[in-house]
Amino acid sequence: MIANTGADGRDRRRPTPIRWAGCGSSRPAGRASIASEAGVGGRCRATTDRTRPRVGVRMDVVENDSAATREVRVGSYAVCRQGDRILLARWVGRSGVRWTLPGGGLDHAEDPLDAVRREVEEETGYQVEVDALLGVNSQRRQVVRGGAPVDHHAFQVFYAVHIVGGELRHEVGGSTDQARWFDVAEVDALDCFELVGIALELDRRRPASGRLAAQPVSVRSGDG
Repeated sequence: MIANTGADGRDRRRPTPIRWAGCGSSRPAGRASIASEAGVGGRCRATTDRTRPRVGVRMDVVENDSAATREVRVGSYAVCRQGDRILLARWVGRSGVRWTLPGGGLDHAEDPLDAVRREVEEETGYQVEVDALLGVNSQRRQVVRGGAPVDHHAFQVFYAVHIVGGELRHEVGGSTDQARWFDVAEVDALDCFELVGIALELDRRRPASGRLAAQPVSVRSGDG
């Protein structure tokens, strides 16, 4: 809450503003784009103040700060497997590169199913259809962006998908620069966002609740 004391001494409080964030590439005029790890890294972001931070903004964990701007990011991610292989995309940010799942934030009013199809095609060249909802992950962390504290809440939706068309290619001018198949056994040796491990575990366990046990908050910036 932001304090606002009037002349009469009464405390008139108003809520700390909340920004809604997501990701996507440049959109045609009239479509509102709304960060990948790959925002908690991202391509573009629209907020209530209509600011557009740069791609790959560094995010460091900070102490809880009641003055921090609140931010919610909802993203859809694809677990695309062919046997023992999984499709990953390499996210590029100012702090370096990291592997993530194809996917990203929802545009305003976009359905999560539409978002995951769009993101996979943008980042890998493949057209996919969804087989199953694997589950969700909800994570809150305190970060610094542009020198200001942000109370960031990431809500990630994971889908199992299969390829129905297209050809493998790298994204140009977006938040990723490579798309590649890896053996699942190789993933542990890669520098990945933690959402990759969460998604693989959801795919392996298929929990009825759609949730894993509470995950420790990572000190690494980003989400994929």
